[in-house]
Amino acid sequence: MGKIAINFTPQEPMEHAGPCPKCGSMSWFEYDGDGVMQRCLCGYLRFMEVTKGGIKITHKVKATEIIIPAAGTKLSKCLGVIIAHHPDPVQTVVVANAIGGTAAELSPHLMVLEYRGLLSRDSNGRGMKGGSYWRLTTKAQEVLGVR
Repeated sequence: MGKIAINFTPQEPMEHAGPCPKCGSMSWFEYDGDGVMQRCLCGYLRFMEVTKGGIKITHKVKATEIIIPAAGTKLSKCLGVIIAHHPDPVQTVVVANAIGGTAAELSPHLMVLEYRGLLSRDSNGRGMKGGSYWRLTTKAQEVLGVR
């Protein structure tokens, strides 16, 4: 996941975070006592992890809160393709070809799995040929029993 280089200390006002990925309006960074969040008036919320030299985007999902998708759904089929290729990262187009859809149709399903804490995006390939690269998170590996 990418890093956003900003100067931040909890005592300072938060900086502008750029356009909101959900609605496109202006979003901002906010400190909540546990960490940093990117927020927007539309309700968008993304947790972040403070690291030396910037902020690394992460998703705070506990292993006990991970919800495995129901069998037979597109979510479970996407997850199955990623598990079959584990530990190698899998490109969106590979998942789409395995399931029988297009990358544009299945990328929202992969993002849902990412926000549930099951997948992480190795590289953002939005708008690029083949799409993003995905892999199982360590928490998902624990819950699913995958090594």
